[in-house]
Amino acid sequence: MRNIIDQYKKLGLYENTIFVIYGDHGEAFGEHGVKGHDGVVYEEGLKVPLIIHDPQRWQGGERIGADAPVNHTDIPPTILDLLDDEVTNGEYPGVSALKSPEDRTLYFNCRPDLQCMASIRGYRKYIYYYGKQPEEFYDLENDPLEKNDIAAKIPPSEIEQRRNDLLEWRSRSAATFEKAPPESE
Repeated sequence: MRNIIDQYKKLGLYENTIFVIYGDHGEAFGEHGVKGHDGVVYEEGLKVPLIIHDPQRWQGGERIGADAPVNHTDIPPTILDLLDDEVTNGEYPGVSALKSPEDRTLYFNCRPDLQCMASIRGYRKYIYYYGKQPEEFYDLENDPLEKNDIAAKIPPSEIEQRRNDLLEWRSRSAATFEKAPPESE
């Protein structure tokens, strides 16, 4: 990274460049009995680096949104926000990391599809396996490595609501990416 930034400085482009560096996915090394990145809905598969360097905005480094959840869909709105620009005649599904609400729920889907899904609201994480194995629930604030499944301590109504929210999200997401039928002539 230092070489890239030094090159931009030498070219005189540094002061007018926003650098956005992020990982596309994490990697599991057997922490939860899974290796690789497919089908990994635990934190080792979800947490990835996101570094935004704007020489005109932050000089000494700053952590933004430490308690506000963000995901990949938030990168385009964040860049637009940094550029003081906005989308016209449309919208992005995410929100700017500079304005992300703390009470937001993030949703995740496993690969291959229909293997598992998860949602994180605050520090509470719910994992659903489409009935193929028991649902899981974690308190990420007190158990960031997801060692203690607390699903048995969560009221069934909350589990059911989280499951329904995930299934509704999955349905909306699938509809967004469905291929539109060809227009008839």
